[in-house]
Amino acid sequence: MYNGVRFEWDAEKNRSNQEKHAGIDFETASRAFADPNLMLRKDRVIEGEQRWHAIGAVRKRCCSWCMRIGRRTKMAKKLSASSRPGKQIRVSAESIWNRPLTKRQKAALDGVARRQKRADASRIDYADIPALTDKQLAQFRRPPKKLVAVRLDADVFAWLQKYGAGYSTRINHILRLVMSHGR
Repeated sequence: MYNGVRFEWDAEKNRSNQEKHAGIDFETASRAFADPNLMLRKDRVIEGEQRWHAIGAVRKRCCSWCMRIGRRTKMAKKLSASSRPGKQIRVSAESIWNRPLTKRQKAALDGVARRQKRADASRIDYADIPALTDKQLAQFRRPPKKLVAVRLDADVFAWLQKYGAGYSTRINHILRLVMSHGR
């Protein structure tokens, strides 16, 4: 579904985010995009860049992220040495999602899950990701589902099932994408 998607981040920013956000690194956060139930909503604009809130599951743990999503563009001018970003990490979605989580990533996610269960947000620094307001959270409510019967070609059904459980959700997601593109 995200064929050709690449994630990019600054190595130093990745290190500081792990300290500020309970050990969650950008690679772990990017796995939320593999969740068929991922929800994205526009957030604020900072220095001309649109920020987004994403709510998705990683290892069956619900996680909320605030991020910048955009297309890569070339800079019109040469950057001075002081304004150049640090080492950039560029990774394809498939290479991340096809690799198992490391022990450190699993431990960080388990820690977040334990804190969420206790409603403990003490280890999360909200300085650059303000907590969602009630109005913002309301945008993430899913529309009610309607049970329907559908007849599918056998090869289409086999294709949907080969990705594992949740093929009904997958069908809904595919239809929602087509609907959102006005086709």
